[in-house]
Amino acid sequence: MVRVSLVVVLLVVVWVLIKKWGLKAGHALAATLLGFYLRDTHLAAPIERLISTIAQALGNWRL
Repeated sequence: MVRVSLVVVLLVVVWVLIKKWGLKAGHALAATLLGFYLRDTHLAAPIERLISTIAQALGNWRL
């Protein structure tokens, strides 16, 4: 079984969005900075639980 870091998956997603779908690098940077800002708010715990639940669901999904 191959395990991939969530950071690597997100980097690949951002790269695809920039290269294939025309996302501007500035928009990706703004989203990244927003993520760092949200980390210090009360929304951090629910967001972390949501991402963890999605990652677990994808990890259990068999092709």
